[in-house]
Amino acid sequence: MIKNKVMNRYIKGVGLLLVALLLVIASPMAAVSGPTVSIPDGSASPGSEVTVQINIDGVTNMASADFWLHYDNTVVEVTAVVAVDLPGVTVGIDNPAGVTKLNWFSAAGWTGDFVMADVTLKALGTGCDTSVLDIEVKSLDNNIGNPITHIVVDGTFTVKTALTLDSTAGGSVTNPGEGTFFYDCADVVNLVATASGGNIFDEWTGDVATVVDVSAATTTVTMSGDYAITASFVAITVPSYLEIDKDANPYTIGQKNSGLTPEESTVTLTVTGKGQAAAITALDVVFSLDASGSMGSGVGSNMENAKDGTKAFIDKLDSTRDQAGVVSWDNAVIDSWALTNDFATMKSNVDTIFAAGGTNLEAGLAGAVAIMDAGKQTGSTRIIVFLSDGSGSYVGTATAAAKAAGYIIYAIGVGTGVDDTSLRDMADETGGSYHNALTADDIEDVFDDISGEISGVAGRNVVVTDVLQDYINLESACTIAPDTNTLNPDGTRTLQWDLGIVAIGEVWTVSFDVSSDDCGRVLANDYNLSDVTYDDATTATSVTKLFPKTYLIVRCPEDDVECLVLPGDPPEMSIQSLFIDPVEGPQNWPFEVFVNIGNSGGSEGAKTVSIYVNGVWEGSQSVTVGPGSGQNVLFLVERAVPGTYTVSVEGRETQFTVLGMGPPQPAPAPPLAVAGFSGGLGTGGIVAIIVIVIAIGIGLVVLLRREST
Repeated sequence: MIKNKVMNRYIKGVGLLLVALLLVIASPMAAVSGPTVSIPDGSASPGSEVTVQINIDGVTNMASADFWLHYDNTVVEVTAVVAVDLPGVTVGIDNPAGVTKLNWFSAAGWTGDFVMADVTLKALGTGCDTSVLDIEVKSLDNNIGNPITHIVVDGTFTVKTALTLDSTAGGSVTNPGEGTFFYDCADVVNLVATASGGNIFDEWTGDVATVVDVSAATTTVTMSGDYAITASFVAITVPSYLEIDKDANPYTIGQKNSGLTPEESTVTLTVTGKGQAAAITALDVVFSLDASGSMGSGVGSNMENAKDGTKAFIDKLDSTRDQAGVVSWDNAVIDSWALTNDFATMKSNVDTIFAAGGTNLEAGLAGAVAIMDAGKQTGSTRIIVFLSDGSGSYVGTATAAAKAAGYIIYAIGVGTGVDDTSLRDMADETGGSYHNALTADDIEDVFDDISGEISGVAGRNVVVTDVLQDYINLESACTIAPDTNTLNPDGTRTLQWDLGIVAIGEVWTVSFDVSSDDCGRVLANDYNLSDVTYDDATTATSVTKLFPKTYLIVRCPEDDVECLVLPGDPPEMSIQSLFIDPVEGPQNWPFEVFVNIGNSGGSEGAKTVSIYVNGVWEGSQSVTVGPGSGQNVLFLVERAVPGTYTVSVEGRETQFTVLGMGPPQPAPAPPLAVAGFSGGLGTGGIVAIIVIVIAIGIGLVVLLRREST
């Protein structure tokens, strides 16, 4: 019984305390009941207007009202006040003082809810400027002259923010668009920039302090003022590179001396310059002038033409970024002037050169290399322009030093009857080129050629190598004679071509006929040794690309039925090779994926090829291939997010890398807005709740102690 009494009193105590708690919580709400004078919040863009209402709600027998509306006149002004429900409202607008006065009187009492007046407000400030709309009630009386008890709810006027968006060439702002848009202060606005063809998004610029990610094409900006933001785009630039291919036609031949025709297949090697021309940043140019007696003297001589051409060449350099140096020589170096951007002085130095003595090409080139070593700029393109009539001492040591240092030699044979052997060697070895010039104007023109070669080169020091298997016979002369044609001790044959420079857009092709001593499905080349090596035109790093495997179906004599493939036999379709060009590129660049499909059977066959990127299906193509033939299938793959991607086709894999600033990061979600009401709990209400909860706890403890005693 005692326990039951304790429990009953406990429950009663908790109930009473909970009722008290509810009263505390409800008390702010009760405070907002009764007659109310209010004006709502308003906002407008700078220079524009918005209309709000002054309301009188819940009154009984109201007979007069005298209100003053106060505001910050640097942020907002009142342009008009129009009576709505209460006739005869008198108005006095005093914007310089930041106050508008409204007065109303009636002999009869008015009961109910009323709109006293429409008040038109004009925004004067800038984005996010605010002003309290403060209603001062001078009087609010009933029809017997007694004040009406009331509460006042003030409003806030906020100037909307202006967001002005535009873009550079190469794209546009597609959300919310381009132009000027107005938002409330603290609004979170989604921004989307879309690049046009051949361009990529770079960054947001301007008032970007509250942009979540300036490097992301899709991001957000939080409006806390007036902002002008630009979406910047840049043209897609793809580093230059070489694309290579190898093909054999026909694919099916008869074994050599078998009587099965044809017995020969034509092998074709192709090297194509790809990519885009690079912008020239800075040039370091050293002119090496032959001042030997054979250059002559006087107007029209090779010496004078070389000097005049050099000065004209210097005039085309940019003194804000480029440097020029000069060395003159005969048997040895005569004069050496260091790299400088003082081109006027350098041209004066050139004028002092005169011809005499013997010709030591090696000394002249070594002097130029020394000048370049001593004064080259960081990150510059470094070239040596070597001018000579070509006849003299040359061993190639200085050329090797220039090549090792990455200096490009452009050799100019001046005059007629030039002995160009040494000049061509130094140019070819360093990835430059040889030119012949008869006049000073010709030398000036060479500069334009060199400029084009510097910016439009896909690869330098390009060497093509094809190694034929020991059972493959070279049956014809090559359409371009190889620089090396060597029958190796193991019976293989090495063919090699030194191409020097391959320009962007240039296609180099060589063909030759082969036969096979073996029969069956044979590999025509040594896959691991047949390649193209070159120096990257942009980074000067060495690159090696292997030619795709090239198979032949070699028919045997009729008594060798084991490996005989006859017309009409079923097709045998298979993937021969998979490669990508380029292996690196910018965002949204179309990477070329080549899949070579071979048919080693005796009749035409069809095959559907599907490629996968990171394990996800990308696309499929169907191709028909004749007997004993092969065919390339091209897929274009684009990716916007930087990273390395794996392309797979029927067990074969290769990769490409998308360069960039990294994937855009997702914008954080805007903070949740918590709705409230005027006169709500606020900090005081929360404190009161905490106090009540503590009181409940203390009360319960006291109650339990008493009952226990």
